This record gives sequence, structure tokens and C-alpha cells, in this order.
Amino acid sequence: MTKTRHPASIAVMLLLGLAGAALPLSAQATATRDGVAEAVATITPEDYARRIRVIAHDTMQGRDTPSEGLEKTAAWIASEFRRFGLEGGAEDGSFIQRYPLRRVVVDAAGSGLRIGDARLAFGDAVLPLFGAPQSGSWTGPLVMVSGSGDPQAVLGEGSLRGKHAVLVLGAEAGGMSRRLIGVLRALRDAGALSVSVTSNADEETWAAMSARALRPSVRKGWGEGPNE
Repeated sequence: MTKTRHPASIAVMLLLGLAGAALPLSAQATATRDGVAEAVATITPEDYARRIRVIAHDTMQGRDTPSEGLEKTAAWIASEFRRFGLEGGAEDGSFIQRYPLRRVVVDAAGSGLRIGDARLAFGDAVLPLFGAPQSGSWTGPLVMVSGSGDPQAVLGEGSLRGKHAVLVLGAEAGGMSRRLIGVLRALRDAGALSVSVTSNADEETWAAMSARALRPSVRKGWGEGPNE
């Protein structure tokens, strides 16, 4: 959110000043080293900790993107830059440059999985594993994929085309989870409309997973196609 160009500006000003003074190269190098050493000496553990405390303070509200707390933090950093005598690099001469973002919110009430007359609600009984949320409705027969063997060994390309696959993890679920992505990829490549995985997570773990899945996400708002 904050864009600064002041290092480049400082370099240009230094070069102009040195050229005007026509100092010998050795004198210029000495002045540069002295200036750097003087600047470094102003950085102390106490000052560093103070700035961290300001940025991490509760009044900054976690600095979520976007949020009022992020605005406060950016404004404070900009005020420090001005106090140092730096020049802003934004078009209006400030230190703040704004850019578009997309906030993606899951429609939990309108999302879920219907099996016959039963409906599994999103966030309550169904959670996404990974990947970007998609809008739409897909209907097809349900296929259970289970057993202690390797599901990839019995799947051929197109064998699940137009069907919803449910992967039932066996007693060796811990071992399965280490290669779960490969198994899910095989089910997808076999043509499955969707792939679901059963879970034996306890209530506390499931609640935490649900909270993460339903949390709005922020993505860049430029350079995207209609389906990205």
C-alpha cells in the first residue's frame, strides 16, 4: 500500500551536490562513508523496538488488507518519512500509492453439497481443500472411492467423468494424507466433477478449519481474466 521512491531521490541529490562541489574522489568516498556511519549510528535497539511497538499496537487493529488499521499504519510510516525529510514518490507527491483489490467472500448459505434429499452445508459439514472458489452448480452421480490400496492404480482417464467422487480415508489416514494431493490429482484427471475427502477431525479442529475456509480473501484487482 505504501510506495516510496526516496532512496533513488536521495541518491540523485547526493550526486548533484557532490558534482557541484567538485570534490576529489577520495574526499567523496570519505564523506559517503562518514554519512553512512552517521546514519547507522542513529539506529538503536530501543528505537527499533519502539517502532515495532507502534506498528504492532492494538490501535493498528492487526493491519488487515484492507482495513482502517492498515490506513493508520501507512499514515504513521508516511509521517515518519516526512519527518526524516524524504520526498514522496507517488504522483501527488505523497508516500501513499493506492491500487485495486478484490475481496472474495464465500456465500456459505448458498453453497453446499446435496445428496438426494440431504444437503451438506458449506462450513458446517463441507469445507474446500484448496483452490479458488468457483460459482456454479454441477449435478452427477456419486462414486465412493475407498480401501487401503492406492486409488490411482484403479483409475483410468475418464473413469469418473461426470461424477462426484468421495474419497474415504482408511485407518492409515495419516499415511494417506502425505500423498493426498497426488491422489486428488488422479481423481481429477479421471474426470471427476468434484472430489470430496472424508474427515475424522474433532470438533475443535473442524471449527478452526471452517473459520479459515470462510474467512474472506483479498486478491489483486488487476490483470485478471474473467475466470481467474
